[in-house]
Amino acid sequence: MDNIVFGEQLIKARAIKYVHLSIVFLATFGWVLPWNYFWWITFVLIPVIKLHWKTNGGVCILTTLENKYRGYENAGAKDQEWFIKRVLHFFKKDLPSDENIWFGMNVVMFSSWSIAGIRLFV
Repeated sequence: MDNIVFGEQLIKARAIKYVHLSIVFLATFGWVLPWNYFWWITFVLIPVIKLHWKTNGGVCILTTLENKYRGYENAGAKDQEWFIKRVLHFFKKDLPSDENIWFGMNVVMFSSWSIAGIRLFV
């Protein structure tokens, strides 16, 4: 994703990106951390993320805000580039289909949520 804005707008976009990365990290790896408050964060965060996607048409508000501050015209539209696709593209050039990425995200999130729950309640 190229930066087409500079200054304050770009700083806001990058700050949102790092907050988004932190949330993705917690949703994916929060159960690995040795402190049980991170398990609670993971256990609560994942259903909140899923609920947000359901109520916002499958579009994350953080992705929309970052795209808006970067100056992209399709910010908020269903066809805007997914944040996870940009992260995956950093590691792999040829990405799987959107359906497979969506399925993979759900598997990872359900697994993370389940393991956090097991660590909390068992």
